[in-house]
Amino acid sequence: PYSYLSKENNVNSADRDLGDTQKNLRTSIVSGYNSITQLESTRESLEAALADAQTAYETAKVKYELGNITELEYKQAELAVKSAENDILSNTSSHDILVFQFEHPYMLSSSSGSSSSSK
Repeated sequence: PYSYLSKENNVNSADRDLGDTQKNLRTSIVSGYNSITQLESTRESLEAALADAQTAYETAKVKYELGNITELEYKQAELAVKSAENDILSNTSSHDILVFQFEHPYMLSSSSGSSSSSK
């Protein structure tokens, strides 16, 4: 009788762990999808900021060549372009990682199930 009750408790515990893992996986998938769409929206504004920075840089370049602005102002415009490019690269990297995780959801829960099964 004791062995049966112990095994039944183990099965019940495993069922609860499975339910928790499934719930956590669903939550992670929804959260990941929301993050992906947020990054895609942000990407549009980052591209607009890059276009603005490039326009400002071209204007600064002409003004610098004419002697109307200092080298510092010219370099600041150049830095703004590089910063905007870096922001887009960072956004793209984060987006690619989240898309990979979204396409491979089983990788999200691989560590959460192993810790609770050793109880």
